[in-house]
Amino acid sequence: MKALDRPDGLWSIVCFVIDKGHRKQGLMGQLLEGALDYAREHGGRVVEGYPIEPPGELKSYQGFEGIASVFERAGFARVGGTEARPVMRLVIE
Repeated sequence: MKALDRPDGLWSIVCFVIDKGHRKQGLMGQLLEGALDYAREHGGRVVEGYPIEPPGELKSYQGFEGIASVFERAGFARVGGTEARPVMRLVIE
């Protein structure tokens, strides 16, 4: 597999930590939006994520990398990886 081109100003989101008692409430999307705001404010031009595409119900220890559909709702596009583990990227305007 060919390595992806890494643009200048690339920021990466590698995990989310959400307390067990607060999961399944949409917080991952809110944290992602907050991370994007922070990147914008600090000169980030491109943000990448490495989420999973869960095959079904997640176990308690899964999903910390992010969920692909959450990234898609935030405007990220798949630029590589695999179906189960895509590389997703958003160019900040």
